[in-house]
Amino acid sequence: MTEDEGRTTNDEGQRTKDQGENPKSQLPPSANNQPPAANRQSLLLRLLALVAFGIGAVFLVVALRRPPTPPSGDPQALTWLSESDAAMNKLNSVQLLRTTRGDSGGVLTETMTFAAPDLFYSEVSSYSPTLGANGSESLTSGARQYYRRAGESLWQAVKRTEPFRFPDFYMGGRAIYAKLGGAEEVQGKQAQRVTYTAYEGPRSFAFTRWIDVETKLILQEYMDAPGHHMLSVYQDYNEPVTITPPSPSEIGPTPTVVTQ
Repeated sequence: MTEDEGRTTNDEGQRTKDQGENPKSQLPPSANNQPPAANRQSLLLRLLALVAFGIGAVFLVVALRRPPTPPSGDPQALTWLSESDAAMNKLNSVQLLRTTRGDSGGVLTETMTFAAPDLFYSEVSSYSPTLGANGSESLTSGARQYYRRAGESLWQAVKRTEPFRFPDFYMGGRAIYAKLGGAEEVQGKQAQRVTYTAYEGPRSFAFTRWIDVETKLILQEYMDAPGHHMLSVYQDYNEPVTITPPSPSEIGPTPTVVTQ
């Protein structure tokens, strides 16, 4: 090392010592010379960036928690659901046998007949461990709906807020998490099983649908939810049916209740 190099090294060591005693001198010149207002503006921009990042993260978490937008799931499963809805929407009539069971032992049995474009008839029987057995009838014609309990001769008539129409199958368009199951024999016919979930407000319902492989008609569908387990079996597609609304003399005092 030359004498000049030794002096240079000593000078650099002194400068290093001075910088250690004065931390501000270690900052880049631009930071040392930055006005206080510029420092505040830089800090404000950083805070705004952090806030924006936090808001974005919250929206991302909420979006991930929400169910996907229907329809969603396996494309093949969605195709089966869509085609089965379309096949059912070509019907002129059908009969539906529906059994709904609760977790506490209650059972509701319905035999329903539908006829295009706006007719519906249902016989209902129910059993509850606390209320016992009950029965009733219901008939709908367009915007008018009629009820009577078992053993009564007169119907009660109410006006619907929306006219009834048949056919109106649409659950495939509300399906999420659709999955293709296996092939099974149902009612002596080869059926494709499809599972999916649908939401009604905040509540989710799990469905299993069995679809006729040849006709794409729905053979049966099972819905499962807390306290609500419902099996719907379809039969007598396009069979001749007669649904006749009651005459004025068969209608008793009309309640003021308006049903949906």
